Amino acid sequence: MRPSPLHDDGRLFRVQLRDLCVDLLKHASTVAERRVFKGNPWPVSADKLPALWVSAPSDVGSSLGAGPPSFSRTTTIQIIGIVRGDNPADALEQIDHFNETIETLLMTDTQLMSNVEEVEGLHTHVELNSETKNHLAQFTLALELKYSETYSLPGKPLSALSGTFPAL
Repeated sequence: MRPSPLHDDGRLFRVQLRDLCVDLLKHASTVAERRVFKGNPWPVSADKLPALWVSAPSDVGSSLGAGPPSFSRTTTIQIIGIVRGDNPADALEQIDHFNETIETLLMTDTQLMSNVEEVEGLHTHVELNSETKNHLAQFTLALELKYSETYSLPGKPLSALSGTFPAL
């Protein structure tokens, strides 16, 4: 188990991973520019698109055994991107390019990848809604990021034992 540079600020590691993704996406050159938000999409006007929403909706831990509480964890980082197109084909072309840009950016970022042990899964879902005058397309990208986490127990670490043993 290797310590992560992100572990030292006192927040849950899944929150730190989510916030790292938000920062990476805000400072990247994507069509969303700085319209990158935490949480899930809320009603937004079409003129505010394209935009991204980043959340950490799921986290699963499995014990690494006896001793201090240690877990192998997998956090799902979910990124939702929404674009507006002039027609359905345009919206789909935009969302495919947007999705590819975001996926490539995150999978090749050395800071993000150095803070996890493995990318256990990568899932993408694309939707198109042409029921209104705006043709909206959305991708949902879910990254399953695996890492190890140990909770420090309070108190001083045990460094020595003292006592006497009866003669045999």
